[in-house]
Amino acid sequence: MIPAYASVSKFSNFPQIAGFYSQLAGVLAGFAFAGLITLIASQLVSGSVADITLRSYRPLIGAFLGLVATSLNYAIVAGEDRDTPRLAELEVTAGLGFCVAALMVLYSILVLLRGVQTDLSGNGQMSGDTADLLRGTLIFGVCPLLVVMMYGTVRDHNIAKYGSADFRGLDIAVAIILLLTFCYMPVMKQNFRKPTSTRGQVDTIAKAGVILALLSLLASTLTISFSTPDETVSDYVPLLCVLILALYNFAVMYSASRYRP
Repeated sequence: MIPAYASVSKFSNFPQIAGFYSQLAGVLAGFAFAGLITLIASQLVSGSVADITLRSYRPLIGAFLGLVATSLNYAIVAGEDRDTPRLAELEVTAGLGFCVAALMVLYSILVLLRGVQTDLSGNGQMSGDTADLLRGTLIFGVCPLLVVMMYGTVRDHNIAKYGSADFRGLDIAVAIILLLTFCYMPVMKQNFRKPTSTRGQVDTIAKAGVILALLSLLASTLTISFSTPDETVSDYVPLLCVLILALYNFAVMYSASRYRP
């Protein structure tokens, strides 16, 4: 009899992929750290006109911490055996942290570009156009794509738990979440004409991103430490992860559509 988990890694070696993801997150964290050093050094320059830009460092700090946590998370996953049901569960927990970190990186860049646009006032048209392009890419491309990527981890969970790729209630729930994400897009497009300078939203999103990335790392650590390689989790766990990602998606989409410092 073929083990149910055998098909989880039939077409891919996820531990090896996780190793590459860990390296990618580490490299991006290095770039984020370099950006932070640049912003900090710029504050020591007298007569700097980049007042708003220099005060936009908090999302970048959140992105840096989230990427460090994600790199550690995937390093843990890379050490897991290839053909185990537990690997599918680690895909779910680590995937949540990776998606949140990706959103934080793009969102922090958007906040910085908006700061540059404001500081340069009439000369900041190029920064404004770039920020608008990034805003559209984030809302209409990246956010729904990340939900689709998380759905891939849900499918692997189903294969590991039930031994087949049949369409189940968990798939329907994730499909509804993805549909709501697409339905949310026209609302965000209307918000393009309703700018707001609420700094509280930016700080809340940055703090929430760090917390979610750390919780994702904690979940992977606990899974490795307190479960056997043959164990799987309840369907509510991947559903909760996708739901959390969707809620964070909505928060980022809403803030990105309206933020003007």
